[in-house]
Amino acid sequence: MTPQDSAHYRLLKQALAPSSAVPNRVAQVDQEACMLDLVRAGVGLSLARDALAMTERQESGLAVADNIRLPCALSFIWRHESTNEPTVNAALSTLDEVWPHRLD
Repeated sequence: MTPQDSAHYRLLKQALAPSSAVPNRVAQVDQEACMLDLVRAGVGLSLARDALAMTERQESGLAVADNIRLPCALSFIWRHESTNEPTVNAALSTLDEVWPHRLD
């Protein structure tokens, strides 16, 4: 399991809620590398981003549940007083090109 304030914890809790399933906690970790180590050792399950899951499937032979997608918001934050800095403006401009529905 991950700590309760982690995004992984919240995503997993939401995914398991309809079935009322409760994972058996064997350890608490908060980094993807540690989560994958537990999976490779055969004592864990883990959420993983698509690219990472596919890499692990090919390189380590891990099983990946197909066709399971969890909605997850991606946010970009910055200090309000930095809004007019060139680096922030450049980042926001790039985000507008690839992520056109941002909120300020």
